[in-house]
Amino acid sequence: MNVKIFICLFLEILLLVYAVNAQPKDEALNDDLKRKVTEQVERIKTISGISEWRFGELPATSSDPILELEKIGMVSIPYLIPYLSDTSPTQAKRALGNGRTRIATVNEYIGYIISRITNHHFYLSKGKDDEGDDDATGDQLTDSLDDPNKIREFQTQIADWYKKNKHRSLGERKLDDLDDVFHYNRLAAYSWLGQSKRKEYRLPLENKIKKLLKGEVNSSKDSEMVECARALSQIGDPKSTAVVRKVTDHLSYWIYMQYRPSEEGRSAGGSSDIPELFGAYKALAKLGQKKEALIRLKELERKYLKEMEQHTQNEFIKNLKEAEKW
Repeated sequence: MNVKIFICLFLEILLLVYAVNAQPKDEALNDDLKRKVTEQVERIKTISGISEWRFGELPATSSDPILELEKIGMVSIPYLIPYLSDTSPTQAKRALGNGRTRIATVNEYIGYIISRITNHHFYLSKGKDDEGDDDATGDQLTDSLDDPNKIREFQTQIADWYKKNKHRSLGERKLDDLDDVFHYNRLAAYSWLGQSKRKEYRLPLENKIKKLLKGEVNSSKDSEMVECARALSQIGDPKSTAVVRKVTDHLSYWIYMQYRPSEEGRSAGGSSDIPELFGAYKALAKLGQKKEALIRLKELERKYLKEMEQHTQNEFIKNLKEAEKW
């Protein structure tokens, strides 16, 4: 027999034997995992306590069954998904304010655990605004889960997410979240990528800023630009200076639009824009351009401070003093 043919046949037999022997082991592992998840879910029903801050948050989220399920990790997700339909009461109460409380249900804890394990906010979008972006009126997995249709939608969404992401790293998932429909996921991605300080995340963040600068810009997009700029300053690559400068230019332009001579027409604005402005310039300073940042901020002060309302003036002056310490 030809040696190559013999080797191929031998390898095929080995693979077949491995597959036959491995299947029962895999089934045993899956059964064991399912049993562990079921046991901990049953323990969730015994959780007691009341919302510590009285804002309706889930109490006792650091209790043993919660931590045990988090410890099992991503592989537990397929076994947790069915329990999103479990509206059994626990012994815990969510404090809703004004002395009102309601009993927390098992599926609310399951939603919390899934969000923790995946490091992702699951969200059902309801509609879009005039610019085609999500209108921020959708449902979150951490909201009350009492609508069967909503529960089924979440189960489908999580199952699809798991199928796509179960073998991906957290970094790969955060890169995906840069364009997620839900702004919480986008903001969390900017923060995580910046804190990682890894150079390979520079270009995705720079490209995100360029994308945000296109088309109609609003306060939400401005906030996202600043968070991207902050993340780039944490990564600390001087190559990001040019794109971060575009953010400072953009926000400086809107200061001009708000406080230019009134006969030219002014855009609405206020002190809420000031932290964004200084946040962008701080990112520029952290990239080695502190002198430029201070010069440009003082130029804005010279031109427009007197045109601002008193509380906005105070906010600007306070931030400018802090900028000297950057």
